Amino acid sequence: MLDLNLLFESVINNEGFHNRKSDESFEQLVNYINPIHFIDKAQEASQFNLLSSGSDLSDMKILLRTDDPDLQCIGWSCIGGIHTFTGNYRLASLAFKRADNVESTPNVKSYFYMELANYYRKLQFMDSAFALLDKAMITTNDIKLKWRIRTIQGYVYNSIDWEKSNLILQESLLYYRSSGENIREAFVLKHLGDLQIKLGNYNNAEIYYNKALEIVNKHMPKKQFDIMNDIGWLNYKKKKYEKAFVIFNSILENDLTNNPYIRCLVLQNLACISADNKDYRNIINYHTQSIYFSEKFGINDLIYEDYYKIAVTNEKLNDYSTAAYWYNRGYLRLMTEIREFHYIFGEYKHLLLEGCHNFFRAHQNIKYNDPLEKPFEFAINLSFDDVLKIFQTSFLRIHISKTKTSSELCSILKISNKSYYNYKIKLQLNKRIDTQDSNNKYLDAYISSLLNMTWKEVMEKFNLDLFTFLLKKFKYNKRDLAKSLKISSSNLYLKTKYL
Repeated sequence: MLDLNLLFESVINNEGFHNRKSDESFEQLVNYINPIHFIDKAQEASQFNLLSSGSDLSDMKILLRTDDPDLQCIGWSCIGGIHTFTGNYRLASLAFKRADNVESTPNVKSYFYMELANYYRKLQFMDSAFALLDKAMITTNDIKLKWRIRTIQGYVYNSIDWEKSNLILQESLLYYRSSGENIREAFVLKHLGDLQIKLGNYNNAEIYYNKALEIVNKHMPKKQFDIMNDIGWLNYKKKKYEKAFVIFNSILENDLTNNPYIRCLVLQNLACISADNKDYRNIINYHTQSIYFSEKFGINDLIYEDYYKIAVTNEKLNDYSTAAYWYNRGYLRLMTEIREFHYIFGEYKHLLLEGCHNFFRAHQNIKYNDPLEKPFEFAINLSFDDVLKIFQTSFLRIHISKTKTSSELCSILKISNKSYYNYKIKLQLNKRIDTQDSNNKYLDAYISSLLNMTWKEVMEKFNLDLFTFLLKKFKYNKRDLAKSLKISSSNLYLKTKYL
């Protein structure tokens, strides 16, 4: 019989389950949790007959602060599961610790074991994951939860025994198909497709993915982008780059506000196509966008690939100062994670450490080149209104040159035709100059990295980068900066309070 207390103790001391004080702030633990993601997770939990009918799982903050131990355990298990998915493993560990601290009923405890097992799977502690799944299986009497546990066993085997994984997932597929659980069936098909790609059976993978896409389109269209991304990746693996490019860009044309993870993944996949085509500038552009969304939404699992590949690409371009900046930025983030979590895993984290070691050994005492320096140096000693006008004018000129109609441009930027018309009047754009670049090639290159973003996202990123650059230039003297920009100190505070 597994002793969970011993397992926790083992992980705390040896495997990186971060041993922090139990008074971590509630706000920190729910940071980056999109309420829509929580509702999706809670609705999944409700399918396992864990609670009496009528229990409300939709309000995250009420659920986590209730006196009901079962509701608390479910809530913190959901939070832990979401942080596990995005790669915030320290916060996941703290949420799971809270879930374990409440005395819950057997079915709820089994659900907790299952989510915790998935956490260990992501951390690559397979023995611990299997032990927890076995305990979860014997703790519950709910048939749906048992099959979900069985399916996760298949996911764990996906990393160590492909034949065993295929066998378990085929069993799960038959169960979900016979029980009419369409979305579960679709995502087992998705994982079977992933497995076939690993085996090099691309035709079989395509069959699985297409069937999964057919199901989600019929029963839960918002899940279609996960499958479409897999189909795009399959075409990339088959070296059908044009088809993959079209699929990935068709995903980005949709509103992905509530699905930033898939957006970052698609951007990274587009960067892979650019890498195969030796299109170095677009490699940097796609990964730079991915970093922006990863940092904004706390997607820690993907960000190290971005740091590493931007650094390597700048090395290939012989821009060693910029490469040094990105190696250093990624290294500092990774060191913070290691200090907090006492553990490192993942291909790109190891590649980043190795790349840093080799790079700085070869380029000692190199001066870092902040990539914001040249694009934003035009902003020094200009008012904020003038800076904004220059940027918006340059941005729209480049966008106009790359789109055929104003309707197409508005569709990409997610703005109305009226808004676009007003900007054209305000910025005095006309056909004679619309297709011209600005006189600032560095600003133009920066703008080129934003062309897949909406107007709102572009302006958010522009403000973030502008004030990050200017604060550094003015040595964080906000009074002098406000005076230079000709804005009030209170306005500057609002624009920089998160920097």
